[in-house]
Amino acid sequence: MKFDRKESHKSGWDVMQDKVFSLYKNRGQEPLRKALVVFCGDTAVDGVNKTQGRLSFNEAAVISQGYGPVNAAARRINAPVYLIDIGLQKDTTAISGILHQKVIHGTHHGYPAMDKETAERAVSAGMAVAQAVIRQGIEAVGLGHVGERYMLSALAVTTAALHQRLENATRKNGYRLHLKEVGNLAENPLEVLAATGSTEIVAMFGFITVCAKNGVAVVFDDAVSGAAALAATIVYPEVLSGIFPSLAYDEPVHKMQMQALHMEPMLHYGITGGAGLGAAAGLSLLDRIMMNYGKAE
Repeated sequence: MKFDRKESHKSGWDVMQDKVFSLYKNRGQEPLRKALVVFCGDTAVDGVNKTQGRLSFNEAAVISQGYGPVNAAARRINAPVYLIDIGLQKDTTAISGILHQKVIHGTHHGYPAMDKETAERAVSAGMAVAQAVIRQGIEAVGLGHVGERYMLSALAVTTAALHQRLENATRKNGYRLHLKEVGNLAENPLEVLAATGSTEIVAMFGFITVCAKNGVAVVFDDAVSGAAALAATIVYPEVLSGIFPSLAYDEPVHKMQMQALHMEPMLHYGITGGAGLGAAAGLSLLDRIMMNYGKAE
């Protein structure tokens, strides 16, 4: 991993530092009280699905017992890991260490991914987790996810969020890209997220909105948590001040999200999906910024 602090990226660092100082004004320089929250859900389980949820089940089991890479990273920054099954295909009730909030055994292949009532339950579950985190006095949260075929939903949600912008961009190049109309995300978030999303993205959407509105920083890393962050800012623009990217990497959907959010991640490493591993690194960056609190001119 490398930390990007070159002159060409200084403005990005300064923007991030200003956001942190604004969020935690009148607070000391000690490390933030942190946590990592990992939402678990499988996508398109009735499509091409050779593993039938075994891979995500096994990954969740490893994290629940404290043996995952994210657990090791969390221990280094003194943060608990909360693991929530919101929509894995397999039943996880026999696994200790998992909070069971399952609303569906994996989302559907195609359109819609889930019905509106299921999406509403996923949002409510994410909001409830956020409220629990706030009650514990957590000041900054890193978001992670576990699931199979997650990039399908990340792309679908991102496209739904930006479809008008994408269509307009193609016109400038002399041709017209017609994207399927799934509704207006800002006006009908539950309908659009139900049509295009996965349970972990929908739950993260609810989680982000509650945390950011209550002064808790939310750090996201890849295109899945990025899709939730993008959706949250479109529906509730005021949450933008409370969310932070951590990773910069070569993935088109993630780059599209960063451009739309006008965000510049500061960390570079070669892993694009680590169940919150990148968010853990981002939380440590917030602590680094807090060490400079009061020193900035």
